[in-house]
Amino acid sequence: MSDAAGGFDEASHQATLATIGSVFGRVMETEELLLHIEGK
Repeated sequence: MSDAAGGFDEASHQATLATIGSVFGRVMETEELLLHIEGK
């Protein structure tokens, strides 16, 4: 969840999200995840 994690600065945070998204899986905000879980 992109809005439930942090980094030392915005650039490192975005780089981490990009790596996670390209290697491990989807990156989304909390609200998007909750809507997905609820089936909306």
